[in-house]
Amino acid sequence: MTPYTVDMVASYGHFDAHISGTNMDFKEQIHRKVQTIKLEDTAELNNRVEEIKSQEARELASLNKNYMELDLKCKKLDRKNERYETVIDSWIKQWREKRLQKHLFKFLR
Repeated sequence: MTPYTVDMVASYGHFDAHISGTNMDFKEQIHRKVQTIKLEDTAELNNRVEEIKSQEARELASLNKNYMELDLKCKKLDRKNERYETVIDSWIKQWREKRLQKHLFKFLR
């Protein structure tokens, strides 16, 4: 025989309180770890989003520069073509006038 007696109800209550307290501590630790992981993931995600935004801005600037260069070339070619059209139109006009003069001279002879 043992020299002491065990109160099973009290022991169960003490054990249950201990387990509940331990479970609460465990749950709180898990929640803190989850929050820490969420914050780290959010920070990493924000950093990557900023990197992508800056990369997009650089690419957009490059595309805009390229567009402006091509637009300038196109405008130069348009002006050049307009000058050629003016010259060619004046040649055609001169040719018509000379041809008309030839016909008139033939008719008058």
